[in-house]
Amino acid sequence: MRKKYLSALLIGTLLLSAGTFQSCKDYDEDISGLTQRVEAVESLVKDLQSQIQKGAVITDVQKTDQGVVVTLSNGNSFELTNGADGKPGTIVTIGENGNWFLDGVDSGKPSRGEKGEQGEPGTPGGDGSGSASVYYYPGVNGEENGYWVKVSVAADGTESKEVTDTSWKVSGSGLTAIWDEGSLILDGVEGTDEPVVITLDADLRALIYEPEMVLDGNNAMEYIYIPYKPYSISEGTQGGMLVHQIQTAVGYEEREEKYTVKETTIQAQGWEFLNPTYTKEYHMDPTTAIVPEYTQQNLNVVSNDLDFVATQRGRAAASDPTAVFQDVEDGKMLVGLTMDGKKVKTQETVDRYDLGIFYPAVNDPKQITDLAIQAPLDEDETEVITSTFASVYASQIAVEAIAYENSSYANDYIIKTPQFETDKVVGPETVHKTPLEGGRHLYDDVKDAAEQSATVEIAYNNKGGINLNELVTTHVGANSQRSWNTQSTYAWTEDELKAHGMKYNFEQVRFTIGDNQTEQSQNHSILKKPNGEYGDTYIYPCGVRSNSDTDIIDSEADESLLGESIASVGRTPLIRVELTDTVNNRIVSVGYIKFKIVYPETPIETEPFDLGEYYYSCGEATKKIAWHAIEMKLLNAAGVVSEGGTSKETFDALYEIVKNADGSVTQWIKTDKQDVNGQPIYETASHVGVINELGDDGAETTDVLSWTLDRADFVQCVNDPTYPVVTETRYVKYTPKKYLGNSNFNKEPVYLPISIELRYPQAIMANKLAKYWYAENSMNESNDAIPVADRQFIHANVEVPNTTTDVKTADCDFYFEIDSRFELNKTGHSDLGQDYIGGTWPGADNVCWNRNENAPTFDIIPAAWNPAQSWNTDGNFSSFTDDKLAYYYYFALNNNNKKVPGTQYISGFDASGNPVYAQKEYILSVDNDTENNPVMLATDPANLGIDYEFMNTALYATPVGTGSRTKIASLIYNLESGHTRKHGVWLQLENNAVAKDLLNVPEEWSGKNTDAAAAAELLKATLDVTIGVAPFNEECGAYLPLQNPEFGTEILKPVYTNPGEPIAFEDARDGNTEGTKVNLADLVNFYDWRTLQFANNLDYYNYYEVSDITVNPEDIYTNISGEWKPLKDTSLDVEFHVVRGGTVVDNGYTTPVRLTGAPAAGSPWSQIVDYYGQLTYTNNTGTVVTFDIKVPVKVVHKWSQETLVIWIDGTVNRTLHN
Repeated sequence: MRKKYLSALLIGTLLLSAGTFQSCKDYDEDISGLTQRVEAVESLVKDLQSQIQKGAVITDVQKTDQGVVVTLSNGNSFELTNGADGKPGTIVTIGENGNWFLDGVDSGKPSRGEKGEQGEPGTPGGDGSGSASVYYYPGVNGEENGYWVKVSVAADGTESKEVTDTSWKVSGSGLTAIWDEGSLILDGVEGTDEPVVITLDADLRALIYEPEMVLDGNNAMEYIYIPYKPYSISEGTQGGMLVHQIQTAVGYEEREEKYTVKETTIQAQGWEFLNPTYTKEYHMDPTTAIVPEYTQQNLNVVSNDLDFVATQRGRAAASDPTAVFQDVEDGKMLVGLTMDGKKVKTQETVDRYDLGIFYPAVNDPKQITDLAIQAPLDEDETEVITSTFASVYASQIAVEAIAYENSSYANDYIIKTPQFETDKVVGPETVHKTPLEGGRHLYDDVKDAAEQSATVEIAYNNKGGINLNELVTTHVGANSQRSWNTQSTYAWTEDELKAHGMKYNFEQVRFTIGDNQTEQSQNHSILKKPNGEYGDTYIYPCGVRSNSDTDIIDSEADESLLGESIASVGRTPLIRVELTDTVNNRIVSVGYIKFKIVYPETPIETEPFDLGEYYYSCGEATKKIAWHAIEMKLLNAAGVVSEGGTSKETFDALYEIVKNADGSVTQWIKTDKQDVNGQPIYETASHVGVINELGDDGAETTDVLSWTLDRADFVQCVNDPTYPVVTETRYVKYTPKKYLGNSNFNKEPVYLPISIELRYPQAIMANKLAKYWYAENSMNESNDAIPVADRQFIHANVEVPNTTTDVKTADCDFYFEIDSRFELNKTGHSDLGQDYIGGTWPGADNVCWNRNENAPTFDIIPAAWNPAQSWNTDGNFSSFTDDKLAYYYYFALNNNNKKVPGTQYISGFDASGNPVYAQKEYILSVDNDTENNPVMLATDPANLGIDYEFMNTALYATPVGTGSRTKIASLIYNLESGHTRKHGVWLQLENNAVAKDLLNVPEEWSGKNTDAAAAAELLKATLDVTIGVAPFNEECGAYLPLQNPEFGTEILKPVYTNPGEPIAFEDARDGNTEGTKVNLADLVNFYDWRTLQFANNLDYYNYYEVSDITVNPEDIYTNISGEWKPLKDTSLDVEFHVVRGGTVVDNGYTTPVRLTGAPAAGSPWSQIVDYYGQLTYTNNTGTVVTFDIKVPVKVVHKWSQETLVIWIDGTVNRTLHN
């Protein structure tokens, strides 16, 4: 058989079961989940395709007990299975005789294609040239699957096929591999019903460049080159530097010593250029094309710098581009391109971010560099594939500096806190500067590194060393104008440096200090170099081996004391970091790291101090640690200076407390992290309150600490999950004084932990008048039996007729006074009028004061918290006693977005006379939607712009689906200036259509408050609104949270209307006689929220402003036609009219509704009847038999909804005596 190239075309969702696959990747792993298995197989197939497209061929396909194994010419093999059921595979091939063979057995079926190498002679298939012939193939798709397909070839070459009823599959087999001349087809692969086709013979026909950009209308690529001025190593230098001397009498001083470094670096004035190799992508046609080895090794570039591009082979462009084959991936050829970047004609010359580090390139506007890849397909190069052309745009990346990596690893070693005046902070706020200026760039000059502060510390006992590769990064800048270049500089990783032809090299610099020429580097640290080009380099502290007592240079590093020589503490090794160009073997940039070998910080932590409880208030609270506690837990503590402790004088001589700029003590927390030496890490923390050191001079006294909290500190801690008891622990740090130099004391700070508890109050409304409060949906008369916790509802009603409340005469308003639900408050209150907290309370008049009036009082008791807290008492929270509180009523947030129904009404009747109901729904809302905060101030809405819910004095409703919102209720403060109450709040229901639609939902009320079920049904339908109470301290405006700050208000429907008795008319009666008219007042029965009948209290027609009882004749329904329809749609000759004072007031069909007026107070029933008038009936067209009517009686009173229509059943009796 001829060679067969393998390339895979696989549907992304196919599932292969990967078996043993020996290659550079390990695919023989346990794949448990479906997703993992799919990903593993996709990776396997992708790798196989790449191998085959790069020249590997199939050398064997063998069956196994679970599938098949395919072997490649490069020695790799892979197994494909049909799952774990153990069925063996089947191999289908073409034999030498041209027939199909199944597992080596001749099927007798001729095939089309090249003959195989196995099988016995049989009947060959026809060649299809000039005469009719037949061949077969094993079907794998659709209805062909599993059967031989017969293909008949006519003499003219046309083909027709027929699916036979003969199966080609071997009984009991699982996965089948069909290996013919151009493909390997796998059928029965686990996880897919479709066959998997692997193409074997695709030749490369075209290469199409994948453009990165467009340049002057042409597809283009970017080539980035790296200019630099190289460094070289030169002889060293000498100078003076400051060293630190212990001076116990005056603290310390810094003295200059001479130093010598043996090597320095010099930067050249001329430019050098690094031209990296970049991967460019070329789409292959077909995507499964095979790339022969000769093609891979002989890629070429055709290029030119003219306005047109020559088509002959060559490299005419001045930039001399070259190409190397890299890989095949996802149908693309990956090609590495290299060129002389500075000679590309289209150059970027703009310094985009004004970095000043780029080569002054010159752009040639008259020429453009174009190139294409040439791929010869054979050694004779009889066929060469030339790709599409691409223009080249050249930009630069230039090295700014070598810098310290901004990582947790690097930051563990970088010195960030200066120990001496000459020390410099290494900080990210000034990244692009050297440590001399507080930045993160390495020293770029050996003189600066020698003379200035160390920037990295390493403990003398660090046996693991510091990975220098992880300590540094390289800052570069780019001048590209493309969209990827979005920032002025980039921190490049080692992988990015490698991709651009650069790597790090680390060298020790011989560095001596002082007249005694004490060696800092080579005798106190060692570098362990990597094995290989790109391994990591480490620095380790070590000891010194002296080989002579007199020869100053006869010493060497003692690796046996690696991480064990305490004598190395204080030494400052110097390391030169070289960024090297691996292409030109030049030094691109240098930086210097000055290490300091230190004694590892071993913090001492004392026993904790407990300052106890702080209670929320308007003022400050201060507590002090007692002197004897300081002596016992700090001065006498083991390990502080000595195992037996220390005296105050010694401690003060060695240590000083760490303070803030304002003189207060810095607060620290202990993290759960450890430093590189395994010691706990302490970090400065956000301050809770203020800790101060209270010092007393003299050996006879002891310095102590105090901790002061104010209200703002409680605000800061309120969101702690342990609220209402929040424990805060802060550490105070005593740091060794500077003159201790490099002694071990210098690395033994003392941390003193102090704990406090912040406790927050919560109160209850304590003085509800029991008889005013109800359980939910209850009219329980025995309120004494209802626990206080369940008294969460009050009932609101219109004013009682003929009464006066305070100074207001009842006029059927919904002005409902809330404070009266609370017992008289006799605590007393300092009424500050408008002067409370500077007059800055929001809503100057919208605040209440408790002063000898009915008003809520608030008790801080243990049971206000659940579980109860014994400390929650009035005595601990003096800012929140009743004589210091003002309070707001507000519409609570749980009203917001609450869906409530409007009144259900009959909109008509169906043909059978059954009522059709309609009803609106509404969404309630409030203005301010921020939940009250336990530590808010009454002034926060004005000062901070926070829309707390306690500011809600209006409640709104919006129809569901359409319409704007309407205010339906208000909380009114000090409603009448003449009220005898100094302060008060009234709930006012607005008299508008929306409010009244919500008010009138209950349909009827029996008035039997002992009928709990009936009362519950009534109150469930009643409009409920939730009102909250928010008490505040009168002086600072601090809020006092309540256990149950809200209560429900069930707004009782004022008036109920029921239909009267059915009415009857008689046809053909004389006009204005019995049987032709009914009194409208008789059609409706009224009773109020107390179930008092209007018939027994005629003045209620006036008090409740019953302005109209009327009928729109056109809306009357009748079954005169045999089914129920509106009269207006049935007959124009049967007439009903509304008559008042003998006059018809309707216009034939519609009666105008009176919206004002009512029968005068004191009117007798006869006048009330005359006021509303009569409904009359006439029919002059002919005799009729009895028919029925339904009469809509529209009622209007002060609180009626717009849809208040009472339907009265009626009858029109047949024509008299007919």
